[in-house]
Amino acid sequence: MWNAILIIGFLGMIVFAIMGIADKSISPKHLNKNASPYFNKMVTFAGKVINVEESKMDNGETFSLIHILDDNMQSYEILMLKSSGDLLQDDTARFWGVPAGPSAFSNVSGGTTNVQLFVGAHVEKITN
Repeated sequence: MWNAILIIGFLGMIVFAIMGIADKSISPKHLNKNASPYFNKMVTFAGKVINVEESKMDNGETFSLIHILDDNMQSYEILMLKSSGDLLQDDTARFWGVPAGPSAFSNVSGGTTNVQLFVGAHVEKITN
């Protein structure tokens, strides 16, 4: 039992550290122009959750894919090797992650949605 408490406390400290190292000077415009200078930077953005999916991998780990759209119509896709917790479609959320470059997918209107792809470290639901 004490081991579990220590592990949970340690993981909480890691999440807190991740939040503190995010470079808030990096904007979506920087990433849209050229994401490669920022591949080693932790960033954070927030917006409305458009879609969230989770699945179990063969090793039992949870894989999450989250699509977030901000108020400026910037689209973000976040890949995480952990659960997204209680996050659901239409929630507002903030994520922390490392940019992995531009990506795109077919949308329901028959067009293409351009997104910035991130390797996610953490995501939190924002409650109003």
